[in-house]
Amino acid sequence: MVFKMASHLTRILESCIFFLLLFTIQPATTKDPKDFLNQIPENYHGIEPIVIVGKAEKILQSDKEVNIGRLSPEWHVELHFRIDSLLSSPDWCKVMMVTSGASFGSHGSRVPALTLQQRPNMRLEVATSLNHNDNYRTLESVALNTDYHVIIQQKYVKNGVYEMTAFLNGVEIMRADNTQPRQFYNVKALASTKMTNACDVTISDFKVTNFV
Repeated sequence: MVFKMASHLTRILESCIFFLLLFTIQPATTKDPKDFLNQIPENYHGIEPIVIVGKAEKILQSDKEVNIGRLSPEWHVELHFRIDSLLSSPDWCKVMMVTSGASFGSHGSRVPALTLQQRPNMRLEVATSLNHNDNYRTLESVALNTDYHVIIQQKYVKNGVYEMTAFLNGVEIMRADNTQPRQFYNVKALASTKMTNACDVTISDFKVTNFV
């Protein structure tokens, strides 16, 4: 008799616990993993990027100029852009520049820069300071009304050597060792009418990470 009563009380207790848990525990909400990732600020080794241009904007309608100051030998530049139209003149125009303000032909004038050859062939020029060359460059064919993602970076390798790489839509277009890395001062980043001969392009997510 005592055993049956204890068994009955046990079942009642189990039922009470079940209903208590049913009403107090809320179902887990399914979330996209991207929601979590979007909450993490973009950074490299704890260095957050300097945002020059965020949301898409036409550089011919912008006067943005961002002071970076001292540019380390190790840096990362990234942007998205689209060529909206070609200018009637000149044959070359500028998409973006990171520059110390040095005159063309001097180290620091392009660290790095994107320029567009509009004619006779439409080509994108990626140029930077590397070793003894103040305008180390590569040229890649591009087209109107096409979205492009560019990454240009110089990263430390070892023994005082840095590696410069560039990518266009995920394809490597440049790789070279820099055995004579330089720091530049009074550096500015531009993607606006403050550049002489700015291109008719729409640019977005233009960021510079400076490993000072």
